[in-house]
Amino acid sequence: MMKGLMGRCLTHETVLERVRAKVELTEDELNHLQNWKSKMEKKFEQKTKEAKKALEDKDKEVRDLKD
Repeated sequence: MMKGLMGRCLTHETVLERVRAKVELTEDELNHLQNWKSKMEKKFEQKTKEAKKALEDKDKEVRDLKD
């Protein structure tokens, strides 16, 4: 009976180790994706500002040409 219990305990321990490893990998991937997301948001914000400034400059240029 003790051998059976020990076998089950070792099996459960092995499964737990695999699950813990998978959780760790998933957390690492999540952190990587969150960092990537923040970088992309900053780039998007910067590009949006640049595009807005360029559009304002072109609008000013068009107004100056009309006058």
